[in-house]
Formats: sequence, structure tokens, C-alpha cells
Amino acid sequence: MKIHYFLFVFATLFFSCAKNDYNSPETTQQGDITGTWESISSEIIAEEGGKVVDKESTKHTDPLQKQTIVFRSDKSGMEKTYNEDTEMWDENEFTYTIKGNKVIIHYSDESATGVAGMFGIDLENFEMTYAISGNTLKTYFEIEFIGTVKVTTQYIKK
Repeated sequence: MKIHYFLFVFATLFFSCAKNDYNSPETTQQGDITGTWESISSEIIAEEGGKVVDKESTKHTDPLQKQTIVFRSDKSGMEKTYNEDTEMWDENEFTYTIKGNKVIIHYSDESATGVAGMFGIDLENFEMTYAISGNTLKTYFEIEFIGTVKVTTQYIKK
């Protein structure tokens, strides 16, 4: 349970991606990503050897579960998440580029790479697939960590 809780926290705190194979038709619906987005739900699927070993879906009803992401028109951004260890909100600045249905994040704050660095994940240039439909942003990424962890998060524009 601890490992799955850690993966959930890790996935919601950091956009990270080693492999991205999200081929849903929704990914063709692209829109303007600029604005402030607040998470409303997430799904994490853990696989080992191609078999699902754990699946967790979470509705972000508690304000402390919500992640806020801001994509500014000047290609800078900020993510804000609640840190249960410090009982404070963490904010990480980044810049980003868009290539097709992928957003590539470049963190400017070294603290944003701390946990990811423990697992050899480089957050300087990672990508996630995104789709926008109306006022909903859906993101998807995969990380390799004791198997494959697939993370889908939905945000609503504030």
C-alpha cells in the first residue's frame, strides 16, 4: 500500500514521462492550454509484465487533493500541490512547449526534480499527452518504475 500511495503522490506532484503511448481519439481534440486548471480526478494503473497489478481511481473532492496548474501565454507555468509531509503548499515554476498533442515541461526549480531524481527521471524535458474538450484538460503519461505506471488526470479550467 505504501508503494501505491507513494506512486500516487509522485504522479500528482510531478509531470514525468519516460514513454507515451496514449492513442485515444480524444488526443486529437486540442485547444488552447493557457489558463489555470484544477485537478478533478486521476487514475493510476500499475502493470508488471503487461498485466495490471493495481488500479486506483480518485475523485479530487478534498481541496488538499487538488493540483493547480497554470499555463501562461508566454510559455511559462506553475504547478501547485499540497505536501502532506510539510503540511504546506508547494509551487514549482516551469516553461513549456507544445508539439502536436504533447506538452513538454521544463522545470526551472531544482527542488521539483528531487524525488524524480531518486528514480532517474529527468524532469527537464519530459512530455505528456494532452487533450482539451470544452473546459476539461486530460493529461496522460507513463513512467517505468517496478513495471509501468500509467497516469491519467483530468482538470477543469478555473
